[in-house]
Amino acid sequence: MIEKIIKSLREELESKLVILGVSPSKTRSAVDLAQRVVSDTLSVKASLPELANLFLSGKPFEESPLMAAMIGEYKMKMVSKLNMSEATAQSASTFMIQFIMAQLGNAVSRQDGALDSLRKGSGPFGRLKDIGGSLLKTLVF
Repeated sequence: MIEKIIKSLREELESKLVILGVSPSKTRSAVDLAQRVVSDTLSVKASLPELANLFLSGKPFEESPLMAAMIGEYKMKMVSKLNMSEATAQSASTFMIQFIMAQLGNAVSRQDGALDSLRKGSGPFGRLKDIGGSLLKTLVF
């Protein structure tokens, strides 16, 4: 799903990166890097409770520690891999990760009730163990 979102919004994302100070020759790499950071975080690094907190808490994504970690990782990689200045990397990473996650949140909430299924479970995390894998597949693929 992340790949589909990025593909459909690539031009818009690249244009916004240029406005934020990213060299036009680096925008494609910056978008690809953002996709990898989000995909890797959601499919490998994040725990199920972290994902539940991110998607089910009702809080804005910007308040999530997982979001802060993704922004920080993306910023660091933009500086080290794409040789961007700290200031440019900070503004670009904040925008990109928040934008991608907002789009992902909208897409997941429309996708055959995956979040509703989680909300109906019992206890604090309900049926996360049972459907966590399918949620991850929905998010990443």
